[in-house]
Amino acid sequence: MGGDKMAPGNSLRSAIWRGVFGLGVGILFTLPTLLLAFISTGGGHGDYFWAKVFFPYTMCSPILIRLHGPTDQPLPLSVLLVFYLLPCVQFSIYGVLIGAFASSFKKAAAVAAIIGIVHAVAVAACFITAASHEAERAAAHAAFVEKYDTDGDGKLSPEERQAALRDALKEKQEPETPGTD
Repeated sequence: MGGDKMAPGNSLRSAIWRGVFGLGVGILFTLPTLLLAFISTGGGHGDYFWAKVFFPYTMCSPILIRLHGPTDQPLPLSVLLVFYLLPCVQFSIYGVLIGAFASSFKKAAAVAAIIGIVHAVAVAACFITAASHEAERAAAHAAFVEKYDTDGDGKLSPEERQAALRDALKEKQEPETPGTD
């Protein structure tokens, strides 16, 4: 007589234990993914491929920072901490969510699919914005070289680099006057 149904307290307790199990699985995923992401950064000179694949929310944080407003104004520490801590807890959160809803395989699979879709969209956004940023950077670099390349060889000689540095220092020292562009 209803032997397959659990009492409400047992159901909650079971969901909590499944969530704890999911947390453990998430922690096991976190360590190798952090390591791969760290290696792919190449000390700032890498391609960041695995960092973007595993931690797209953090890697897309520059978009959110730009949306925040002028880049000369610092972000609140609480916002920065979220971006630094999120990679450490992201897979644990995934595990808890999947585990807590894993009363059946179908429910766990549905939650995992939703998480996977959201994650995949974030990864795609991360790669799209990275490509856009790279194009902007390449265009700025080309304009910079064109401005200071006096001998037309497409490269900056040490003298041309010094001229660029002098101009940059002058611009930094001169206060901007409002209304002039």
